[in-house]
Amino acid sequence: MTRALSGRTTTPADIGGHPAWCARAHHCTAERGGQHASVPEVWQTEHGRYVATRYRDRRGRGHVELRVVVRLADDDATAQAQCRHLLAVAYHVVGRVFGDS
Repeated sequence: MTRALSGRTTTPADIGGHPAWCARAHHCTAERGGQHASVPEVWQTEHGRYVATRYRDRRGRGHVELRVVVRLADDDATAQAQCRHLLAVAYHVVGRVFGDS
C-alpha cells in the first residue's frame, strides 16, 4: 500500500446527536431524514483504490459501503473473468468476516 487516508480523529462519545465517527456537514443526512455517514477512508495501493464509508440509519442499524477501483485487463474475456472472480472472492470474504461461523 502506498498511502492510507482516513477520516478525522474523534472522541468516543456521541456529539450533538451524531456518533463520534460521523463526518457531519454534507456527508451526513441524518438531520434531514437520512443517515449518518463517516468521512470515506481511502487506501491507494499498487492494485488500485479501496474506499470504505460507514453509515448508520435512523433505526441505529449500521452498514459499510466498500468500493474497489482496479484496472481490468485489455482483453474483454479476461476482464469479464476478473470481474466475476473479484465478486466471488468478495462474497466469500464478506461471509467469513460477517457470517455466523
